[in-house]
Amino acid sequence: MQTALGDRLPAARGSSPSFVKGWCPTVYEPMLAADGWLATLKPRVRGWTAAELHYLAATAERHGAVRFVLTNRGNLQVRGLARESAPHFAAAMRSAGLASADVAAERRRNLLMSGAQTPESEAIALELESWLESAPILSELPGKFRFAVSAECSPGIERAADISIQVRERGAWVAAGGGEAGTWTEEPTAAVRSLAGAFVALARSHLPRPRRFQELGSLVGWQAVFAAAGLAMERCTLAARAHAQRSVGVLSGMRFGLGVPFGRATALMLHAVAQLAERHGSGRIRLGAARAFILLDTAPQALPSLSRQARLQELIVDECDPRLRVCACEGGNGCSSTVTDVLALAATLAPLWQAEGVLHLSGCRKGCAYPQAAAVTLVPADSGGSFTLLRNSRADGVPAGTLSLVDLDKLLRTAGSGCAR
Repeated sequence: MQTALGDRLPAARGSSPSFVKGWCPTVYEPMLAADGWLATLKPRVRGWTAAELHYLAATAERHGAVRFVLTNRGNLQVRGLARESAPHFAAAMRSAGLASADVAAERRRNLLMSGAQTPESEAIALELESWLESAPILSELPGKFRFAVSAECSPGIERAADISIQVRERGAWVAAGGGEAGTWTEEPTAAVRSLAGAFVALARSHLPRPRRFQELGSLVGWQAVFAAAGLAMERCTLAARAHAQRSVGVLSGMRFGLGVPFGRATALMLHAVAQLAERHGSGRIRLGAARAFILLDTAPQALPSLSRQARLQELIVDECDPRLRVCACEGGNGCSSTVTDVLALAATLAPLWQAEGVLHLSGCRKGCAYPQAAAVTLVPADSGGSFTLLRNSRADGVPAGTLSLVDLDKLLRTAGSGCAR
């Protein structure tokens, strides 16, 4: 067992140089990584058209991009840009309307959208997007501060946001800090503005300043937060939390999800997604928080052909594909914090993952690929030969021990089925 699994594990890479890092890169403010310059594109509320995705992929490739990463924040990383061409790529995205008009507006436009939207929720999201691009007070918010909009038919992203709106049949639930505390309102964007203002005002009195709303809520209490915002606070876990939603294959509302293995795509794959959207839907595409492209308005009669063609392009359409429950960081291919080829390790271990929940493979204790607690987190302890194990924890949590290859194989194959149809 040890020899067989060991033969399939990727070899360690050589040492990587150190690079300056520490901010949230945008298309205007790329960050230097081990594989070149990294820029982040934030999709608009309306999503992308097929033509825009074709243009994005072709332009990025022309300027040196080697691959694209679908992030857990619903954004698209463009990796491998050249120093000289990165500004030209940013200018092209701005000219095409795929980025905000200026650096500050793009920096604060952190808006996560659920895959399905109603006309009401999309209208609210457009109003919120306009405010995010124009409100000066938002410059005081931390770089990772996020907003989210979901419809009642597609909840579940509230936990990933600092302030979220869930639009329901009558009114909206506006929540802070992951969805536990919130307020019912018929004016959701006004409530969001009030909560953002309360965060800025209350955070000023704490050093170091809180970086997320959950942190501030723990410091001052949610009652104090909502009082500062002039809002009545309620607890409503049913509205704020939801069971995991399907992310690939046939989805509600004439949508179809295309999963990307471990969130890593090539320009060729982006062109394939755009072509599938043109052939089998309205040509509109959203980027889901579960590292999947969502095709909108897909015709029911086209679904069998769409599934076949997607599989040929190495896209995931089966909800029980174990790769959907494995998160992996860039590893030694693009990060100086590790020498392990984490992506190759993920491809090796994913077919063995039989337990429920998420398997998180992290090259170091930062846990960039999955900042939440995972069922099992593995951090290579010695270039991939043994692993630090963490259970129901983030990568920076308290280790439960160290695993050899034999132990690892047994762990991944046990604990029952991970997908229930």
